[in-house]
Amino acid sequence: MNSLLRLVGGLTVLLCTASTSRSTNCEQAYRLLFKARHEPTFWIGEDLYGECGQSNLVQISLEPAAAATRLPLAKFAEWGWAEGLKANFATEPAEELPSQGAEARHHHMALALQAPPENAKLDLLFKQEFGEYCAPQFNKILGRAAIDLPRFEGARADLLYHSPGGLYFNYRLGKAYLFPDSRLLLVFTKNPLRCQGGDTAHGFLIFRLQYI
Repeated sequence: MNSLLRLVGGLTVLLCTASTSRSTNCEQAYRLLFKARHEPTFWIGEDLYGECGQSNLVQISLEPAAAATRLPLAKFAEWGWAEGLKANFATEPAEELPSQGAEARHHHMALALQAPPENAKLDLLFKQEFGEYCAPQFNKILGRAAIDLPRFEGARADLLYHSPGGLYFNYRLGKAYLFPDSRLLLVFTKNPLRCQGGDTAHGFLIFRLQYI
């Protein structure tokens, strides 16, 4: 905890501008559209409810380095066209791991993941130092120290990408999708924390698996 506070203390000056925060109450909702078959590229839909009222098409490419492109849509929460888009691509089939919030388990493989234990230190740090600035600033400044990974059974997992808009501690597991051919796993997360403007901090993680 002390090391994290020292890190934040050295960078707090970057955040100490005049406060312009307001309540927007933007609630995130994500959906998997598809993953390309022959390359590690994901297409994800994002809806931002509340005052944001915005939908975005998010493309995540993992090679040569993980990067995301976010394209605003003209119409909010209208995704019927996405099936037509998917039909034009060779896609890799996904297998969903049913999730109970605390755990997601494959229906026939010996593969499961559990949400990490509660982290009171990161919770306090976020509330005291970053609540006004929300998850992106928290993740930018703390880097990997901001992320508690799920606990895996049946595989070792390397984190390849995390969405900057999520908080990755004290979260619950949402839908999880395994792509068996590429051994990639997409995990949506749900976090009850909100920043001071009322915006949520849900997100998603992408892993490469090595079965054991």
